[in-house]
Amino acid sequence: GRDLSNVDLSGVDLSAADFTGANLSGAKLRRGSFRFAKFGEANLTGAMMPRCDLRGASFRGAKMAGVDLSASNLSPMRLLDPRTGEEKGLWASDLSGADLTGAVMVRVDFSGANLAGCKLDGANLSYAQLASALIADASWEGAILEKAVLPNEMKIPQAS
Repeated sequence: GRDLSNVDLSGVDLSAADFTGANLSGAKLRRGSFRFAKFGEANLTGAMMPRCDLRGASFRGAKMAGVDLSASNLSPMRLLDPRTGEEKGLWASDLSGADLTGAVMVRVDFSGANLAGCKLDGANLSYAQLASALIADASWEGAILEKAVLPNEMKIPQAS
């Protein structure tokens, strides 16, 4: 894949672009439109993607640790099982430490995803599938979890 590490593509419309296998680590993609873009097997580690339109984008096998997706629209995000190519949600995706503050992730399937240390404060996770996600040390303050399927051990912060 292409080496686009640390590139600045802020505010650009790259809808339907193909970033398959690209190295986008540390890239600045703020306020971009990536509708239906392909990020399969891409390295997005530490990428800055706040306020992006990612509706319909696919992230099959993407590395996303530490990515900033705050206030981005990811509904519905399509992530595919890298073994079968079938839509399986965030199957084994690593979003550890990602900033998803205020992100819109309605109906996103986080099955098997690593959300350890994620910032999900104020995120809309309505109808999301979180039952088998690793959620240790994630922050959820003000998150919208309407009809979301949650892990049994998850303690939802109560409004005071």
